[in-house]
Amino acid sequence: MAARLFVAGSYAGTSTRDIADAVGMRQASLYYHFAGKPAILGELLQMTIRPALDRVVDLDQIESPEAALYLLALHDAKSLAGLMHNIGMLPRCPDVAQTPEAREYANARGELREVYRSLAVSCASEVVTATVGRSQLGGIVMELVESVIGTRAEKRVVTERELQNVAAACLRVCGASNEAIEAARTAADELLPESVQAGR
Repeated sequence: MAARLFVAGSYAGTSTRDIADAVGMRQASLYYHFAGKPAILGELLQMTIRPALDRVVDLDQIESPEAALYLLALHDAKSLAGLMHNIGMLPRCPDVAQTPEAREYANARGELREVYRSLAVSCASEVVTATVGRSQLGGIVMELVESVIGTRAEKRVVTERELQNVAAACLRVCGASNEAIEAARTAADELLPESVQAGR
C-alpha cells in the first residue's frame, strides 16, 4: 500500500498515518514492521534492484556472454514489469532522489550497471567498441532494460514479447548477430526458472 501511495502521490506527502490507514492498522502497529517511513522506502527501492543483483551469481555458469547478458536483461526486465504499482518509478521522483535510501539504491544500481558493462563489452563487436565507450555501453544497456518502467507507466501491462524484445535489443546495441541473439534466447528459455518465465 505504501508503494501505491508513494507512486500515486509523493513520498514526502505520504505520512505513516496515511500508510497505516490504507492497510487498515493503527499507526503504532506499523512500527512493529518498519522503523519508519524511510525504512519502507528503502525496502521498496531495494525491490527494484535486488532480483537482478541476486541473479548475477548464476551468470558465472553461463559460457556465452551473449546468453548471460540476455538472461540478466530478461530477468531484470521481468522483475521490473512485475513490481507492484510500478515502484520502479520511485527513484525518478525528486523527493525520493534526495533521501539517504536513494543513495543506497544508487550504489546498488551502480553495481548492477558494472555487471551490464562487463557483459556488454564481452559480447560487443569491434565496430561498437570503437564508437561507444565501455562505461557508456553499460549505461545504454541498463537504460534499455529500465525502459520497461516507462512502458508500464504508459499502458500498465508489458507483454512477454516486449520483454524478450528488450533483452534482444540489449544484444543488438552490442552488435550481436541475429543468430547470436536467437542462440541466447534459446539458452535463456532453458536456464530461466519457470516462475520467472511466467512473470510470477
